[in-house]
Amino acid sequence: MAGRAVVTAVAGTLGAAVLTVAVVLGLVAAHGATYCTTVGFLNLAPLEIETGVDVDAVSACIGAGCAPVALTRDDDGTWQVPQQSPYLADGASAGAVDEITVQAESGGRVVAEGTLPVTRTSRGGSGQCPGPFDYEPVTVPSTLAAR
Repeated sequence: MAGRAVVTAVAGTLGAAVLTVAVVLGLVAAHGATYCTTVGFLNLAPLEIETGVDVDAVSACIGAGCAPVALTRDDDGTWQVPQQSPYLADGASAGAVDEITVQAESGGRVVAEGTLPVTRTSRGGSGQCPGPFDYEPVTVPSTLAAR
């Protein structure tokens, strides 16, 4: 008889727990709450630098207080900044870059330098839930202050 009482008590408790969860989820859904399946997305692709002026050399780095490191121009004429050392400063996080420090030279003279914002374009997700993203090319404007 005691075994039946325990089973009945456990079944009653589980039933109450399921009912409580269902009520809470129903109330939350009725108030428009959103559940996101993924907490965050990272993009470890290199960042692309475009220059608004004709330059011979570009240096760049990611992270506060970093020192720009020379880049190599790709065959298609673009400059790529890998999200790794030596371009990624100590303490900087790869995968969700917000800004990049760039220095451009022409004829051995610095023609543009500064820290520029990095723009991301979403490839999915919804208004409240982020999705995967791509980095837009960072354009170094010809008006960027030089030394």
